[in-house]
Amino acid sequence: MDWKNIFIRAVLTFLQAGLAVLVVTGVENLDSWGALKPAGVAGVAALLSFVYNVVNQMVKKEGV
Repeated sequence: MDWKNIFIRAVLTFLQAGLAVLVVTGVENLDSWGALKPAGVAGVAALLSFVYNVVNQMVKKEGV
């Protein structure tokens, strides 16, 4: 299993989701606790990307 590639994809997904949420909500909102919610959304997106890629690699390895 290519852990390095899976990790890189998850980090890139986190950065992309974080940047997208930042653009939508605006930079001026970063000084409040409300800024943690977009970070949580980005984190969930990265976690889903990680899980998807791990499962995808396992399926390819088994040839299913």
